[in-house]
Amino acid sequence: MSESRAQNVAALIYGVIKVFTTSYGMKASQVNLMNNPTKNNINHYIASTYGEYWIGGSYSFGEDLQDFWNFFEEDLETYLGLVIKKLILRAASPTNKECLADRLIDAFYWFGDASRDNNNSAQVVKLVTAMERLVTIKDKEKNEGITENFSRRISCLIAIFHGEIEEWERQAKKVYKLRSDLVHGSQSICKNYEPRLDFDPFRLAYSTILSACIAFYDLGLELSPYEKELKNMYDKLSKICKDEKYRTKESTKQ
Repeated sequence: MSESRAQNVAALIYGVIKVFTTSYGMKASQVNLMNNPTKNNINHYIASTYGEYWIGGSYSFGEDLQDFWNFFEEDLETYLGLVIKKLILRAASPTNKECLADRLIDAFYWFGDASRDNNNSAQVVKLVTAMERLVTIKDKEKNEGITENFSRRISCLIAIFHGEIEEWERQAKKVYKLRSDLVHGSQSICKNYEPRLDFDPFRLAYSTILSACIAFYDLGLELSPYEKELKNMYDKLSKICKDEKYRTKESTKQ
């Protein structure tokens, strides 16, 4: 395995760890994976023998993460764990043919990158990019509908598990507008304007990613081409989420 591919797999694992630590309400600083945001100096690698992969080299985690490992091991026994394993294998042995799994891999990458960034504005740009990778249907939709499609799909994707669709849609619209202002120059990414958001964009992003893991697994991670099926999935979710029950909070865990 090439060094660059090993680094890509390590970045995916880092993103996965960050998504789950954030979803468990743990401080991101507790995770000590040898990954530097300014210099790609990763001193661990992926090795394989007869099709079996493992991590070698030097990597470490804080000693106070026992609760994380307990929660994480439980989740690895669910569909989420199955999805994560498939994504890691896909990243370790990529192909030129793009499949649905690649979108999830990229979303985890972007989330991990956002978690390493100390600039709040840059974090927003990267988190929205992670979510866009999951809900944007390329070459199929008009520019004027992008914001509406983004916010509706994000809110439906989360609400199908957790309810409160109106609140998720409000947050999605607000964070997308802020990202657009930053990217298109109406606000400076180097300055922090407080308060910009009245919610945690990381919570919106990890909820989207974990919900997409289940939805994409049901659709087929190896699906290629997938654009038509992905659009149909979001259209169906939009119709389902018109039900009044998705306006209230759900306690269902993914």
